[in-house]
Amino acid sequence: MTEAPQDGRSIKLTARALLALFPAQGTMSLTALTLPVLATIFAADTGLPASWIGYYSSIGTVASMIAALCSTPFLLQLGPIRATQVMVLLAGAGALVLVLAQTPGLALAACMLSAVLIGCANGPANMAGSDLLNRVTPLRLRYFVFSFKQASVPLGGAIGGALLPLISGVSGWPVACAAVAGFCGALALSMQPLRKVLDAERRTGARGGVIRAVLDLAAPMRLIFANPHMRWLMLTAATLSMAQFVFTSFFVTFLVTGVGLGVHLAASLFSIALAVGIFTRLSWGWVADRTSAVSVMGVMAIGTGFLCVLVTTVSIAWPVPMIALIGIAFATMSASWNGVYLAEVARQAPDGQVAPVTACGMICLWCGSLLGPSIFSALIALTGGTDAGYLVVAACTLGSGANLLLRRRLRRATA
Repeated sequence: MTEAPQDGRSIKLTARALLALFPAQGTMSLTALTLPVLATIFAADTGLPASWIGYYSSIGTVASMIAALCSTPFLLQLGPIRATQVMVLLAGAGALVLVLAQTPGLALAACMLSAVLIGCANGPANMAGSDLLNRVTPLRLRYFVFSFKQASVPLGGAIGGALLPLISGVSGWPVACAAVAGFCGALALSMQPLRKVLDAERRTGARGGVIRAVLDLAAPMRLIFANPHMRWLMLTAATLSMAQFVFTSFFVTFLVTGVGLGVHLAASLFSIALAVGIFTRLSWGWVADRTSAVSVMGVMAIGTGFLCVLVTTVSIAWPVPMIALIGIAFATMSASWNGVYLAEVARQAPDGQVAPVTACGMICLWCGSLLGPSIFSALIALTGGTDAGYLVVAACTLGSGANLLLRRRLRRATA
């Protein structure tokens, strides 16, 4: 594993890296959540059913998987900052094409293209960020720094939940989508001054096409699956990813169509939940630095399972503050684990292999995020409600979390 530079210099480099990566990661999260936040408004205007948002998320996940599998040589050549600039612009293009969705036919095509573009942007993002942070971050701060970077994800969602319905209400949802795209362009330009220092170690001699990039992942994939600790950690991460994508894709729609809240109130509750999630990600990173990634992720998976069961009892009779607490708890448990997981994957990676090992570690996550929203959408179509979907997610997260903690306890008992 790569040692970070001397502590003083390392902290300065870490701060510069976070100055670039934090807003970029948050902005890409904002683009990915633009359509889910505006789903009911978008559906009313275009004729597409709001439940289709699950398939939108799954298409984006497939694009993320393919992009991550193919992107390692390009990330090495470009460097993490230049690669992140490209990804931010790609995500902005994904938001901009939604403006074309003026009829049901165009809406379907625009949504699919948007999902592909935003998915391709988000796929390699964690690889670039992990490679950079692993090089510059002091070991004693690793889980916290990775969690800090990932805290930008709920921040982007919180901003989207707060502002997008307001912009849409004043100027229409196409203007809201265009505003997101414009912000992406401005952010990509603002990152340029940081490139000289942070991309100094890019491997300009790295070569290889798409096929070679995929084949080169075979060795790190074998490394991960040969490690029982990483196998079971990835399984838990996959179920948490399933729950997280169900939460971010459906929570606003669930509150509007399932509970009966107004779209602005539902988006506000979603925004509040994600805003609190910023601090819970940091808290979980702090705890993991003092305990272990296994303990933290096992607790979060079990907590998510119980919350999924509780959500099936929510109704319009519940006080709004109680519904808000459910959303906050969901963000705390199902959407706050990413930084801890990515830091652990980077910790397990051999020298110079953080990007490809992270790509392999992300594959299981994307399997969960691919299956979760699709299964949820299918169960809504079959049952006419969300209860069955939440119970399936509950079974997966409870099982994986209990398994992870039990194995850790048995391992410690036999050590």
